[in-house]
Amino acid sequence: MESQLLKLDAPYNIICGTNGEFALHIATLIMIKENKDGALSVVSYPVVSVNGEIGGSFIGSGKGNADGQVWMHTSLEDCYVVCPQNDQTVSIRELKKVMKYYAKLNMLEMPVRIASSFSWAMTKFGCKIKTDKDYEVCLKFEEDNDGKSCMVSADDPSPFYFYEYFDNEPPFDQFVPTNSQAIKYMAELRDTYLRTFRYEGLCSIKFTTKNKAYQWFVDQLNATKADGE
Repeated sequence: MESQLLKLDAPYNIICGTNGEFALHIATLIMIKENKDGALSVVSYPVVSVNGEIGGSFIGSGKGNADGQVWMHTSLEDCYVVCPQNDQTVSIRELKKVMKYYAKLNMLEMPVRIASSFSWAMTKFGCKIKTDKDYEVCLKFEEDNDGKSCMVSADDPSPFYFYEYFDNEPPFDQFVPTNSQAIKYMAELRDTYLRTFRYEGLCSIKFTTKNKAYQWFVDQLNATKADGE
């Protein structure tokens, strides 16, 4: 097995790994492996700085420390590039792009944590998040299993990621949320957005829908707090 360390020049890109962690991509570790059949495979891993302070000891010595670490849990190919560091034009829509990217990889398990991490990373790496004061999010509903189950998500024009799959009626599957659980979860995610980006000026998120059959869902969601009040 051979390896090569490719050092990158500033300004560095802010990337998100498959564990939902954000960091600066400061170098790339390229590893060449020989398979059992003799064929060669090349895998690239990101070398990152999670604290925003770049030193030279990692690049020179090949050993990880506070200045850099190798993300061996994810290949560079599976990382999402958010924006360059010190970018002053980062839209709140970038967060939705990150979430949708990992949802496609079936790796989006904790969107609430990712929203908080996104806000922290943008501030840490010198970026300013652009957001409006008030948003209206139109939800679309797609029924499955003869109407017993349903998928609810935010239309693409929405800058926020909302998605949930739930059972509409009994008998309920123990592994699938009920409609009331889905409402509570989406209220929690909405309140997380509001709490996380309040210093950027975000004040309200109101839900709407063009599907009259699910107006009851939207009405309950708008009236629900994350704690169930």
